[in-house]
Amino acid sequence: MKRRGMALVCAAALLMTGCGAALPDLTDEESNLIGEYAAITLLKYDADSRSRLVDLQKVEETPALPATPQTTEHKESTEDPGDLDTPVVDRREEPGEEAERMESFLELPEGVTVEYKGYETAESYPGDSQYFVVDATEGKKLLVLYFEIRNASGATQKIDLLDRNDSYRVTVNGSYTQKALPTMLDHDLSTYRESIQDGTSHETVLVVEIDDAQADNLETISLLIKNDLRSYTIQLL
Repeated sequence: MKRRGMALVCAAALLMTGCGAALPDLTDEESNLIGEYAAITLLKYDADSRSRLVDLQKVEETPALPATPQTTEHKESTEDPGDLDTPVVDRREEPGEEAERMESFLELPEGVTVEYKGYETAESYPGDSQYFVVDATEGKKLLVLYFEIRNASGATQKIDLLDRNDSYRVTVNGSYTQKALPTMLDHDLSTYRESIQDGTSHETVLVVEIDDAQADNLETISLLIKNDLRSYTIQLL
């Protein structure tokens, strides 16, 4: 094999030195090998040539690239940093605004006021009525809250609380809460509809049921009036 290789090299050298030297007799296989060798040699020494062949020696000498460290995908937050510590308050069950005065909540005319006058407990109310009486259920007592509506506006004022759809809740001793009873009393505050002359006042009431034991031990009484937009709370006792 070495002699055959040397012959091929010599033949190739003869080809590159010119046409004056005689060529030895070669087989087709040897002619092809010489042609390939000559082409490779010319490309190797051609300064203008850019070979697509890979030099294995250069590949072996090329240092290995450092391994790419694994990274964790990070998504930028779209939240406002100023909102991260802001608590979220669910206000769906809360009225939108707290009224400063009962007159403001009830939207009474200027000069018309409402004042709490006191309370009483009873088994029925009113006790001397011949028309409509509210009776307490067994084991209960009625808590009757008195309010005075006074007109000092300088003119007769028509008061209409019937169509307001307000909710009246009374809390006794800080934990017992009940809605005011619906009544047919013409002076029920929750359904009051009357005209009040200037300089006069009308008595109105709210009636709620409480336990017998609570009726003998009333320490605090508060009233909450609310609707979908506003609320008003007053400490009565």
